[in-house]
Amino acid sequence: MALFTGVQLASWDPLRAVKSRAVCPKCHSSRKFFCYTCYEVVGLQPEVLPTVTLPVSVDIIKHPGEVAGKSTAVHARILSPRHVSIYDYPTVPDYPDLAKVVLVYPKEDALTIPELAARLKSRIPEGQTKGSVWDLLDKVIFIDSTWQQTHRILIDEKIQKLTCVKLTDAVTCFWRPQAKSPNCLATIEAIYYFFKELDSCMSPGPYTGCYDNLLYFYAYQYSIVHRAQEEKRVAAGDEANCSDQSSSTTHAHFAPSGSSSSCSSSLK
Repeated sequence: MALFTGVQLASWDPLRAVKSRAVCPKCHSSRKFFCYTCYEVVGLQPEVLPTVTLPVSVDIIKHPGEVAGKSTAVHARILSPRHVSIYDYPTVPDYPDLAKVVLVYPKEDALTIPELAARLKSRIPEGQTKGSVWDLLDKVIFIDSTWQQTHRILIDEKIQKLTCVKLTDAVTCFWRPQAKSPNCLATIEAIYYFFKELDSCMSPGPYTGCYDNLLYFYAYQYSIVHRAQEEKRVAAGDEANCSDQSSSTTHAHFAPSGSSSSCSSSLK
């Protein structure tokens, strides 16, 4: 769990206590923890899960080809239900005041987080506190899609009008291999880093961890995958050692290889 060192997460005990899947009360599908189509908590009392309060509402535009069961966007909807909405493209809400809406996407001309913070602070009327800077944003938009599929949404007339913001320093912890840069983030990572970094630019004090629980499900999944990978590596190492011992008995002139292949695992 070194990748999540310093992140202040609520206890995973409620998740660990769930031993089997349950039926979603709305669609009656078998789910674990939550239903990714109805956005309902399943098999748990909602009050045992952390709730994250966001200073600005989030709209997530989901590509129709995105597999719902693999999307991390649902994590944000479950953990911050009052502030996060998910729309299936081609549905895109109207944004009448474009000056108060940003799209988090790394276009070439996108603003960095410090540049966005400076722009927002410059709009604060004289005499008002810097804390009111969040009032200058109405919506933050994220695209939930594979990188190959984003073009269809980016060319949408409503999306093209939005100011873009990019995250330059964040590195993904996503466990499935990807050919893109490590700066290509899962949706929940992008939401988390946007609020954390902008908060750090706007607030005079140190970051308090107030958005860390956005990673609650994500970090838990990572821990399961990481443990499974380690168990496979240990098992592979034990098998290699047994094979090496056998070889050294009958063919003493062969040196042990001392290597084992790394295994990747995905959560299903």
